[in-house]
Amino acid sequence: MAVTTGLGPDLEAVYEERYEGDYMSAHSSVELWRVGEVLRSIRLPEGAAIVDYGCGRGRWIPMLLDAFPAARVTGIDISPKAIEEARRAHPEHEFKAFDGSSAPLGDALSDLVFSYHVLEHVVDLPQTVADMSRIVRPGGYVVAILPCGNRGSLEELATRLVEGGVERSATGEERFAYEDPTHLRRLTSAQLAAAFDGCGCELVHEFYSRHLAAVSYLSPATVRDIFEPRRARSAAAAAVLAILRVTLLCTGAVVKLHQAPRARLRLMARSDRGARKRLLARAALLAQPLLRPVGSALEVELPRREWRRTSSRRTGGAAQFLVFRKRGR
Repeated sequence: MAVTTGLGPDLEAVYEERYEGDYMSAHSSVELWRVGEVLRSIRLPEGAAIVDYGCGRGRWIPMLLDAFPAARVTGIDISPKAIEEARRAHPEHEFKAFDGSSAPLGDALSDLVFSYHVLEHVVDLPQTVADMSRIVRPGGYVVAILPCGNRGSLEELATRLVEGGVERSATGEERFAYEDPTHLRRLTSAQLAAAFDGCGCELVHEFYSRHLAAVSYLSPATVRDIFEPRRARSAAAAAVLAILRVTLLCTGAVVKLHQAPRARLRLMARSDRGARKRLLARAALLAQPLLRPVGSALEVELPRREWRRTSSRRTGGAAQFLVFRKRGR
């Protein structure tokens, strides 16, 4: 099993550089809806205290306030740049930079600790889980959303079909080989539940996004990398990878075409950047009205339907949305 090279010692610098760009700046409408569904599964007192653990630019603040209108939110993040942006966007709430291991907050002060795609990045998972559990009060909740290592998702299937599909990260934990280099682990829901249980928090609700979620978030380059038939373990595996690759590339292209603004396509069709690009833009303009219903279904209706039918199934979960409740009270 291969070992990744790691991130180096200065994690703050890594994320400062990322926040110079559009890192974690937007989420699909279906992802927003999924997170809303998860938040609606819990009840908080009026004026609840919420901690957004790894808040970035504060993009989840409106969703948290939509679910809990009178809440007071404190956001913490390792990136001072992201914290400054969050302060400008939401001056009525509090934001603090921290070292990524121990929140600058007192014990048992929060009714909810919310964490979106953070736990796959932290260097010391047990320390972070203990810290999140420390700052939530007895009877309060931790919502942890992150990639899922459970068996049966398209991504997990691909790791079993290719050589070297799973590797060891710099922290010695298993991760999918194609993942972002800042991902240090791919946890199963059982592993994460055990970690929180050891810190006094029990799993009370669990949700999973599944196969159709991949259509929206996997870029063509990532699809080609994950589902690479030339790295297959066998001829049969190569055939499965090829089918999945073509299917995801085609469905992804339809979704992207559905999303493309027509004004932009018209500009491209008249641009001087090459005959091939003009031809593709003109073809897209012609095809877009025909494919729009399919694109809309793939982007919104079908993922929502899949979530309603199968979000409770651990097998096949590509991302996990777990709700823990701290024991006591």
